[in-house]
Amino acid sequence: MTLVLDTGSEHMAVSSDLCANCPTKPYSLAASTSQHVLSNDTQTVIYGSAQFTGKEAEDRTCMAPDTNCIQFKFLALESQDGMDSDQDGILGLSPEMSTDRDDQHLVWSLMR
Repeated sequence: MTLVLDTGSEHMAVSSDLCANCPTKPYSLAASTSQHVLSNDTQTVIYGSAQFTGKEAEDRTCMAPDTNCIQFKFLALESQDGMDSDQDGILGLSPEMSTDRDDQHLVWSLMR
């Protein structure tokens, strides 16, 4: 996947097979054997000029193929507005990550 690295935000949002208007759909909830939809509620997140809507999910997420993998929470996109056509999503790298994330210490260990 091609993700925008954003130091001003704290979440990951990825185009998925749920997305009606995403130019790419690299992530498939249906094809993953390790995914968990954490909530059926739809959430909306605004990143600068982009707006993402989707379901909160968790899946095995790797920084490189089969390298430094963790269970990671993210937004599986159902719709988006403002993302460039060559981008699959966004990965927030803010040091001010939410305290409700139990995977935040793992993210920083991957980035070292």
